[in-house]
Amino acid sequence: LAAGTATEAVAQLATPAWTVEVVRPAADLQTEVYGLNNLGQVVGFTSIPTTDGRLLRPFIYGNGAFTLLSVLVPSGPDPEELRAIAVGINDAGTVVGWSDDRYSGSFLYHTWTNGVRTDLQLPGLPVGINSSGQIVGVDGLLSFVTLNGVVTSFGVPGETRSVATAINDSGTVVGNYYDNYGSGAFLRAGSSVTLLSQPAGSYAKAN
Repeated sequence: LAAGTATEAVAQLATPAWTVEVVRPAADLQTEVYGLNNLGQVVGFTSIPTTDGRLLRPFIYGNGAFTLLSVLVPSGPDPEELRAIAVGINDAGTVVGWSDDRYSGSFLYHTWTNGVRTDLQLPGLPVGINSSGQIVGVDGLLSFVTLNGVVTSFGVPGETRSVATAINDSGTVVGNYYDNYGSGAFLRAGSSVTLLSQPAGSYAKAN
């Protein structure tokens, strides 16, 4: 390389290809991010202080705009007793999440598309969503995946518990399994589950 070309190449390498952005609508609000799509939109929850405690409410953030997502009306008089969290978002902008109504003791599951909430019938907590709208999550000791409204629960053979954490646009699922000796990662393609190899004595997680 010529000297000038080499200098330019070094300068390009020294320039960060990313930026850090704080996702918080106000200084007194706490936020946690759980999901990110390829368009740079992120989702999670924000903790809003009230006179009686804090409200946990789901949000979507993108292009500098922070938007709270709609939630159910609590079954009791205290709005702080309803916690709602967004956990995943696909490239179509559809958000998946859940609510915990402490008055009724029930968990409720939702998607949001263009701000419109749809309540879902799922066996457990959703964790991820792909561009086709397939959802993965955990139901007690098993994982689950949806396809065209049909829910399939599955486990990892020989292991105590599994938690599906993500699904790509091909429908391949990754997640984690747990047993009496520790934890590891798995991949599910179709109906076939494969344990991901890891160094002896170490623990692996897939997200």
